[in-house]
Amino acid sequence: MRCNVQKLCGGCSLLSVPNVKQAKLKQEQVTDIMKNANLSVKVEPVIMAQSAIGYRNKVIVGFAKDKDKKIYSGLYAPKSHRVINTSGCAMHPQLLNEIIDFITKTVSGMKYELYNEHTGTGILRHVLLRWAKETDEVMVVLVTSTKQLPGRRNFVNALVKEFPQVKTVIQNINPRDTSVVLQDESIVLYGNDMITDELCGLKISFTASAFYQIHHDQCEKLYGLAKQLLDLQPADKVLDTYCGVGTIGLTLADACSEVTGVEINKDAVKNAMKKLEGGYALVISSPRKLIGARDPFGLKPLCIGKRDNTWFLASESCALEAVDADFVRDVEPGEIVSITKDGFHSDQTMGIQREKQARCIFEYIYFARNDSVLDGVQVYHARITAGKALAQSYPVDADLVVGVPDSGLVAAKGYSEQSGIPYGMAFHKNSYVGRTFIKPKQSQRESSVKIKLNVIEEVVRGRRIVMVDDSIVRGTTCANIIKMLKKAGALEVHVRISSPPFLHPCYFGTDVPSNEQLIA
Repeated sequence: MRCNVQKLCGGCSLLSVPNVKQAKLKQEQVTDIMKNANLSVKVEPVIMAQSAIGYRNKVIVGFAKDKDKKIYSGLYAPKSHRVINTSGCAMHPQLLNEIIDFITKTVSGMKYELYNEHTGTGILRHVLLRWAKETDEVMVVLVTSTKQLPGRRNFVNALVKEFPQVKTVIQNINPRDTSVVLQDESIVLYGNDMITDELCGLKISFTASAFYQIHHDQCEKLYGLAKQLLDLQPADKVLDTYCGVGTIGLTLADACSEVTGVEINKDAVKNAMKKLEGGYALVISSPRKLIGARDPFGLKPLCIGKRDNTWFLASESCALEAVDADFVRDVEPGEIVSITKDGFHSDQTMGIQREKQARCIFEYIYFARNDSVLDGVQVYHARITAGKALAQSYPVDADLVVGVPDSGLVAAKGYSEQSGIPYGMAFHKNSYVGRTFIKPKQSQRESSVKIKLNVIEEVVRGRRIVMVDDSIVRGTTCANIIKMLKKAGALEVHVRISSPPFLHPCYFGTDVPSNEQLIA
């Protein structure tokens, strides 16, 4: 079936085109656009859905009257509020076409004054439909210019009786002179204001806010701001999940090396994880859904907590204590967890063999808090053990063992326990200064160290000091602290580092760009 404005729209012309050819066509279109914009960025192949039906089911319907004053429905013509008749649109499941026809006929027999976008008068502005492919559930949203909607109870009863697939009907009030279809105020006329579907085997919920409309100029401004905030580097890659390569990919393309498009389909999350390389832990939330995902290597931590009937996701277990939640377990490497009103669901199909997994040792050495447990290992215990091992391998005659706050303190305690040398607190830390080794400039790193730490002279004066730190990256912090200890009156300063040598750049969290900046 083809609608009578096929040439104007053209979307349905792709339905008979094989999936692989569609991807190729989209690839060529994007490449031409970028070429014309003088963008030399590499465009990776677009990952296509197996079928257009299933994600192109969002219907925005306007109403108008023909010359015989008969009501018809359709979509707005480009750059105008003129409604073009799209009855029988092949891009929408037949069920949606039937619901649109029913609503059009029902509206004709009711005292609904259709909203005129030019004069700003009338009640019914739009009707939006959303269809859940896997569950066959339908949401109907009536967008009105006022709360007053005569006969709405009869209208809803007739609609639900004719189409049992309609699980919720919502009235959204939009009195403003704007191109944005939906506003914040809504009234649930039937159902529980959502429909359910499945994505990657996970149950998900759509609310009325799943519909949106935004002006192209607004997109440019929003993604321009995103480009500024992301601080993209020429070697960075962008994964664009907005229907192939959309506005965000094109806007950010001139600031990165590669753009990959992912079509919106039930395998999109997994396809995205297949394209991503490195370490990440994701927590994505909405009013009715919480999703967590961890990279297949397990480089970044993510854990699950629970308090009564409430679930939590956190990067460290110590965060659960703050909300009185019990630690349940860690999210496994490559696992996607989904939490909805229907409960907890786990998908571990993206996991890899255990021997190929790789934890980030810096989590135990530096990043994590002492009271956290990562993948079954207590961070405090790991640092105590590292300090004891350090004392066994590199003993020294000294008067006092001190640690560099914060992560070096526990390792120093372990060194003290193993060596028998007394443990002391030699530094006062300014808590309002961030990490010094990730500052971009040498001058910034040096000044930050002086502001960050102050030596307590009474503790170190006239003593031989063993200074234990968790690691040495560039050496900026360590060198300056030694100078500060000597200036405060320490007779000797023996440096002990509780981690292995930092020999190579790491692009997964420590922000060290080259070997030249590593003192080891």
